[in-house]
Amino acid sequence: MEKEQEWFTNVPTDELIGIFNSLRHTDENKEIYTPRKEQQECIDAMSEYFDNNPNGRFLLNCKMRFGKSFTTYKYCEDHNLERILILTFIPAVESSWREDLRHIKKNYRYFTDDNLRRSDFMLSFIQDPYVLFLSLQNYLGKEKNADVKTKIQQLQNIDWDLVILDEYHFGAWNQRTQGTLKVKEEKSEDLDSNYQEQLKKTGDIIQKFNIKTKQTICLSGTPFKALARGEFTGKSSFTYSYFDEQRNKYPNSDKDDFSVVNPSYAAFPDMKIFGYNMSRLFGNLTASVFSEDRLLTKKYFSLNKFFETRQENNPNEPCAFIYEDEIKKWLEIIKGRSTFGDKFPYSNPQMLQNNVHTLWLMPTVKSCKAMEKLLKADEYFSRYQIINLSQDGVGAGNDAYEYLMNGITESENTNKLGSIAITVNKLTIGVTVKKWSSVFVLKDLASPEQYFQAIFRIQTPYVVNGVIEKKDGYVYDFNIDRASALLLKYAEQSENEQTTKLQIAKLIVKYMPIFVNGDMSDPISEQVFYELAQYGDSSGIPLSRKITDTTKTTRMLDEETMAEMLNDKEVSDIIKRVFAHAKFGKTKTRTVPAKPEDGVDTKI
Repeated sequence: MEKEQEWFTNVPTDELIGIFNSLRHTDENKEIYTPRKEQQECIDAMSEYFDNNPNGRFLLNCKMRFGKSFTTYKYCEDHNLERILILTFIPAVESSWREDLRHIKKNYRYFTDDNLRRSDFMLSFIQDPYVLFLSLQNYLGKEKNADVKTKIQQLQNIDWDLVILDEYHFGAWNQRTQGTLKVKEEKSEDLDSNYQEQLKKTGDIIQKFNIKTKQTICLSGTPFKALARGEFTGKSSFTYSYFDEQRNKYPNSDKDDFSVVNPSYAAFPDMKIFGYNMSRLFGNLTASVFSEDRLLTKKYFSLNKFFETRQENNPNEPCAFIYEDEIKKWLEIIKGRSTFGDKFPYSNPQMLQNNVHTLWLMPTVKSCKAMEKLLKADEYFSRYQIINLSQDGVGAGNDAYEYLMNGITESENTNKLGSIAITVNKLTIGVTVKKWSSVFVLKDLASPEQYFQAIFRIQTPYVVNGVIEKKDGYVYDFNIDRASALLLKYAEQSENEQTTKLQIAKLIVKYMPIFVNGDMSDPISEQVFYELAQYGDSSGIPLSRKITDTTKTTRMLDEETMAEMLNDKEVSDIIKRVFAHAKFGKTKTRTVPAKPEDGVDTKI
C-alpha cells in the first residue's frame, strides 16, 4: 500500500529554497565541530566581556581562515541567542555564514535579503531562532527607496540579541579615517562605486539605521584603522594572528624546532615569500618607473608604472602595455628562459608544482586585459586557463566566484596545465578558493590591510579524503623592498606593543621565510629583512639588489639612511653602544677602502 503523500502547488521558488536550506540544517545533515583551543579562548573572552558589558561591542581581530563565523555561532549557541542579524560590508561572504550553521547543534533558520523583499515575509511573526544575513550594499545610500525603507523598518521592529558586523575593516574606512592616512586606497571591484562613496560618509551603521541590539560583535582579519582610532581595548577584543597559528602548528618552534607538527593545525599551509628585484631585471627602466611611496616614504620600483597601459594615458590608444617588450621579456624570465637563470616561478620544479592554480594581482582593469592578451598569445602560458576576473560581464561577489570556479573546473576537464586568475582586487576579500596555492603580486598594494587580505587568499586549507593537498602558500612579490615594509607594518599591528621592531623582524623570517631573487636554499635573516623594511631604497638602488650575503646585515654608507637609523630610538641605542665599545679599540692606521660602483659596500 502506498504511503500517503501531501502535495503543494504554486509555492514561490524562494520559499522552496528556504525550506530546503532549513532541512539541510537539521540534526541529520549536520557535522558538528569542536572549537579549536584558540576558538574556545575567543568564545570565553566574548562571554566574560558581555557578562561585564551587557550592551557592549566586541572585536574578533583574527587572521583570515580563523573560523570567525563558526566561532561566533558557537558563542550564540552557548548563550542561547535567538535573533541574530549579520550585516556584511562585502557581499561575497554569504556562503560561509550559511554553511557554518551545519557545525553547531542549535538549529537556526537562515534568511537573506531574498526573504526580506517578499511582501508576505514578516520577521516579527517568526518564532524559531533565526539568522538574517544582509549585505549593506543593498541598503546604504538607498534609504529613500520605498522598498528599502520598508525592509529597514522591519529591522527596526526587532529587539536583536546580537548584531554582527562582518568584514568590519571595510566599514572602518570612512570619512573619519580619510584625513589621517597618507595613501589613497583603491576602490573594490566587488562593490558598487556609489556604495563605497556612501561608506566614506557613514559613521556607525547600527546608529544610522536605528537598530536595537543587546550585543554587537565586529569581525575582521585586518582591523588596523579601528584599533588605531582606539575603538577597542584589550578587554573588548580578541587577537589571533598568523604567527599565533604557526606557534600552535609547531609547538617547539620557540626552540627553532619545526619537526613536531600539531595535527590539529597540520592542514593550515605555511606561507613563503619569494622576492624578486625588478631593478636587477630591468636596470634600463629604473629612472622612468621609480616612484615615491607616500605611506612608506621610500622610493620603489613601481609595478603600477611598469604594468601601465597606453590606453590609461590616451583613451584613443590600444589597450596594450607601454613597456610591452619588457613585459614579454619578463614572461620569458619567469619561465627561466633568460640569462638570469632558472630560479623563477615557472622554471624551478619545486615552485612549478605549487603553481597549478594561481592568482595574479594587477594594477588596473586595463592592465588585466593587456596581460590576458599576452598570456593567451604565449606558447607556454596559453596551456593554462586564463581567467580575467576584471573583464566586463563577470559581475561581482557570488557571480564572480562562480565564474572563477567554472574556469578552474574547465581547466581540469580540458587537460590544461592549470589556471591563472587575473584581477585588480575582485575576490581578494572574504572569499575561500581552496585550490589557489600561489599569488603573484604585480601591483603596488597601498596598505598592510590590502596586502594581507590579498595574499592570504592562498592560505585556505585544501584537504581531499583526509590528504593535505596544499602544504605551502607561495607569494611571488616583484617589489620585495616594498613588500618587506608592508610585512613589518602588518606584524607591528598584529603583535603587542611591548614587542620591538627587531623582535618582530625575527618573528617574520621565522614563520614567513623570505627568499630573495629565487634562492630557495637560504631565507634572509632578520637583520637583512629589517633593513629591507626600514631603509629599502634611499639611493635609487633597492637594498635587495645590494644584498650578497643573506645571513648578515648590509653596511649602509649613505647619509640619509644613517639619519633614519639615528631617528629610530631602538636602532640609535644599538649604534651608540657599538660606538661606545669601538672607541676603546682604535687602530693606529686607517685604511680607506675603494668605493664600489653603486656606492655601497656589500661585503661584511
